[in-house]
Amino acid sequence: MTRPRASTGSKQTALTVVVLMLPPTVNHMYRPDGRGGKILTDQAQDFRRLAGYEARITANLTRWRVPDGSLKLTLLLTFGDRRKTDIDNRIKPALDALALALDFDDSRVDRIEVVRVGVDPRRPLCEMILEGLA
Repeated sequence: MTRPRASTGSKQTALTVVVLMLPPTVNHMYRPDGRGGKILTDQAQDFRRLAGYEARITANLTRWRVPDGSLKLTLLLTFGDRRKTDIDNRIKPALDALALALDFDDSRVDRIEVVRVGVDPRRPLCEMILEGLA
């Protein structure tokens, strides 16, 4: 577990949540439920659980609250290997996990930035930064 951080700028307050795993890709987020519908895969459920736990703990420890109005999400992704992968496939699982954990409507997110930070075979991770837009 990492130390919680809530950074305060002159106009905005951001919550930084570090999850020690990457969100699954959208292609690996759902599986058939056997009745014609879809359900979350085990990998997606694991990410949602861990990200949700980290987000709630960090928000509570820092007394951070979701700002009113439009939001910005920044994802910083550190991969465990150099395989070719699309970074945009990681947005939905990460955003859904944060919205569920912090109880906000993800349609309020008007700006998303995704950055491939690099590779660390010992520690792939997803850093999610949520903040209000001025």
